Amino acid sequence: MTLTKSLLLGSSATLVAVAGAQAADLPSKKAAPATYVKVCDAYGAGFFVIPGTDTCVKIGGYVRAEYQYVPSQRVHVITPNVVPTRVQAQSGAAGVAPVNFVVGASAVGAAQQFTQYEFQTYTAGGTNTLNGVAMVNSSYALWVQPNITLPMAGSEVGVAQQGANQSTTGYEIRGRIDVDARTPTTAGPARTFIRLRAANTSGIRNTTIANNGIYGEAATASSGITVESAMVQWAGFTFGVAPENYAMMPSMFYNANPWTGFPNGMKQIAYTQQFGGGLSATLAIEDRQDFGYSAGTAQYTYSQGWDTGHNLVANIRLDQSWGFAAIHGIAGKNTVSQNAKSIAGVNFGNLAHADDITTANGAYVSSFTATPDLVGFGALYGTNSPGVDKYGAWAIGTTLNFKLPMIAPGDQLWLTANYSHGMMAALLSGGGLSNVNTPANKRLLGGLLRVDSNLMVTSGNGSVNDPYTYGTVNGWNVAAAFTHYWASNVRSNFSAGYIEVNPPNSTATQTDVLNNSWALPQWGKGRLQVYTGSLVYSPAKDLDIGIETQYARLNNRMQNTAGAVCAPADAILGACAVAGNGDLAVPKNALNNANWTTKLRVERTF
Repeated sequence: MTLTKSLLLGSSATLVAVAGAQAADLPSKKAAPATYVKVCDAYGAGFFVIPGTDTCVKIGGYVRAEYQYVPSQRVHVITPNVVPTRVQAQSGAAGVAPVNFVVGASAVGAAQQFTQYEFQTYTAGGTNTLNGVAMVNSSYALWVQPNITLPMAGSEVGVAQQGANQSTTGYEIRGRIDVDARTPTTAGPARTFIRLRAANTSGIRNTTIANNGIYGEAATASSGITVESAMVQWAGFTFGVAPENYAMMPSMFYNANPWTGFPNGMKQIAYTQQFGGGLSATLAIEDRQDFGYSAGTAQYTYSQGWDTGHNLVANIRLDQSWGFAAIHGIAGKNTVSQNAKSIAGVNFGNLAHADDITTANGAYVSSFTATPDLVGFGALYGTNSPGVDKYGAWAIGTTLNFKLPMIAPGDQLWLTANYSHGMMAALLSGGGLSNVNTPANKRLLGGLLRVDSNLMVTSGNGSVNDPYTYGTVNGWNVAAAFTHYWASNVRSNFSAGYIEVNPPNSTATQTDVLNNSWALPQWGKGRLQVYTGSLVYSPAKDLDIGIETQYARLNNRMQNTAGAVCAPADAILGACAVAGNGDLAVPKNALNNANWTTKLRVERTF
C-alpha cells in the first residue's frame, strides 16, 4: 500500500513538472495595461488630455427648447404719392394718335387710352426744353397709353392700417456644440475654439421686419447652422470669429436687450494686453458688415447709408473680486454711393416704336426700341454718380458689474451707458427701435415699423442737379440688469433700459416726371423703454426651466411732413398733378405703440 502511494505521488509530480516546462515554452497571453484619459487641471474643470499629445480639450454645449407668445399688433404704412404704373409710348405726328398699338379696355377710361403728352420741334443746335440737351433736326409727339393689365391709379399720400393678422406664437429649438482645445507654449497656451449653433424655427421666430412696411413671415419652418465662434488665440492675439469687444453686458435674458450684443460673433483681429492686478486692454479691427444698420433704396420713411470696411474697437477693463469696470469705444465710417433717378437710354426723334415706360414714386425708367437712323439724347434726368461720401462714425460707453453676495450668493448688478454718433450698433445690435433687437424678438411692436440706420437723407431731391445729402444719426442709452437668487436653485433676472435715437433735421424732397416736388417724410426722434423679468428653476445641475416676460413702449416722431401730400396724380404718367399742397397726418397710435411678449425656455447644458 505504501509502495503504491509512493509510485502515484511520484508520477503526479513528474507530470506536473513536464506540463510546467511545456507551458513555459508557450507565448504569454497577459492583457495589455489599460490606458486612461488623463484629467487636465491647468485650464479648469472639464478638460482632458488627448492621448499621445500635450493638448487639452473640453467638449460642451446645450440643448434649448423655447416657446414665445406675442399679442398681435396693428401695423401702419405710409402710402406713396403715386401708385406705380406702366404705360405704353410711341412717337407720331402732332394731333394724330398712333394706330399700331392694340387698343383695349382700360381701367382709366377709353378717353385716356391714347393721350398726347408732349410735342416738340427741334432744329440743329436746338435744345430739349426738359433737360437742355442739344438735339438734331427732328420733331416728335410722345403718345402714351395705359397698360391694359396694369392700369394707372393715382393716390394721395396717407397712412394705411394693415390689420392685425400676424402670427402670435413662435418656436425655436437649438442645439449648440463647443470644442475648446489648448496646447502649452512658451508664449502661453495656443487655443483653438469653435462654437456651432443649429436651430429649427417657426412662426414669429421666422419673421422679418421692413422699414415703413409690414412684418414678413416664412410659410414653413426653417433650419440653419450659425458659427458663433471659430477662433485661434495665442500670445494675446485673437484671429477669426470671436465675441465682440465693445459689448460687455450679460446675455442671460430670453428676449431682446436694451443694449448691444452680438450672439453670432464678430470677425476680427484683436490683441489683449494683461497688465496685472486685473487690468487689461484690448485693441481690435472688426468687420463693419457684422455690425448691420445698412440701408438700401429710399422709401417714404427711411434712413439710408451703406457701411463698408472695418471698425477700430478698443476697451480698458479692470476685473476685481467685487466685479469689473470697463470703458469701451468704436471708431469707423459710414459711406454713401447714390444714383439720381433717371431714364437710361431714352431717345426721341424718329422713333419707330417704344416698349414700356415705368413710373414709380417719381422714378422714371424706360426701354425704347428705335430705328437705325435715330439720333437723340441720352437721359431725361441724367445719372448722378457723385462718388463715395464718407461720414465719420464713433461710439463710447462704459459698463460696470458688482457682485452682491451680501444680498444672496450669486447676486449681481450690471450697469451700462453709451453714446453713438453714426454707430447705432453700439446701442442695439440689430434692426432698430420697433423690434428692440431684431434677432431676439423678431416681432414685437406695431404701428409704423421703424428700422433705423446710421445715416439719413437731409436735403436735395435726388436729381442730377440737386442730389441727396446725408446727415449722421445720433443716439444714446442707459440700462441696468440684476440677478437675484431666491434659493440656490431658484433665481430671477431683471432689466430696464431706455434708448433714444435722434436723426438730423431733414428738408429733402421728391420730384416726379412733371417736375412737381413734395416733401419726403423722415423719422424724427425715437424713444424706447424696455422692462424685463424672469423666474428660473433649476431642478438639477445645468438644467433650467424658466419663463420671462418683457414690456416695451415706443414713442416716435416724424419730420418733414409739411407739403408731403400732393394733389391727385396725373391720370396717364402717374405724377402729382400739383406740387405738394398738404401735410401728412400720422395718427398717434401709428407713432406710439406698446406691447409685451413672454417666453418659456427649457435648457440643459453639458
